[in-house]
Amino acid sequence: MPVLSERLAPKGGPVIAVQLDNEVGMLSWVSNAPDLTDVVCEDLRTWARQRYGDKVASERAGADATDKVAFAGALRSPGNDSLALHHDLGLYMRTRFKRYLHELREIAQKKGICDVPFLINVHGTSSGRGRTFPIGISQLFESYVGETQMTCGSDFYFGDLTVANVADLYVDNAFMAAVLGPDQPLASLEFEAGDGNYSDDLGVLYAPEAIELKTRLCLAQGNRLLNYYLHAGGHNPPIEKTGDGIARIATAPGADLVISA
Repeated sequence: MPVLSERLAPKGGPVIAVQLDNEVGMLSWVSNAPDLTDVVCEDLRTWARQRYGDKVASERAGADATDKVAFAGALRSPGNDSLALHHDLGLYMRTRFKRYLHELREIAQKKGICDVPFLINVHGTSSGRGRTFPIGISQLFESYVGETQMTCGSDFYFGDLTVANVADLYVDNAFMAAVLGPDQPLASLEFEAGDGNYSDDLGVLYAPEAIELKTRLCLAQGNRLLNYYLHAGGHNPPIEKTGDGIARIATAPGADLVISA
């Protein structure tokens, strides 16, 4: 943080924004397994008791809310009639993510990160489609809605645009814009570029035209910050005697920051 604070844009440096963390909540989503450590279970029990009172909290969890062990057991092994508990787990996790990100913001501010936007990275695109992207928005929007000096950015992995997925790009930008204020511009913090060599098998090479088209479409919808992810990298494994004429740059993570006027 001291290194960043001395290089912020208001001080004449190149740092125009600071991302607080990366894809908060993503692991719970892709694994379909929420964090249920002892600390989280106890925090959720406190949240439920404060929100509903002991009687209703017990009914919704299917266990005595005043009993720490029983309540944690119900969270980890819910019964057949657990829809209310499932609902409460989702509500609680959103408040937990919000508290966590706001704590990070306070730490950064105490370390001198001021007068630049804080960014929250929203995950959700999968297999070249954006149908699951609203999951990431739902998990994290409470963290930045109505917050000054904060905004969110997308993770856009669409590959080559086709008639099957071009609408996904538009709709996902629209979903993000729906929960942003006038002083919170759209951004994409992982804007897919380069060769998309995610499996380290050199099997994917996206055409530059696809990147240009996705860039133009996002700018047209109001994106004001695009972080080209995997655009240029520092790890280029040598491959001898292939004879295919591909130079194979950008085979590892790297980024160039692009800001529109």
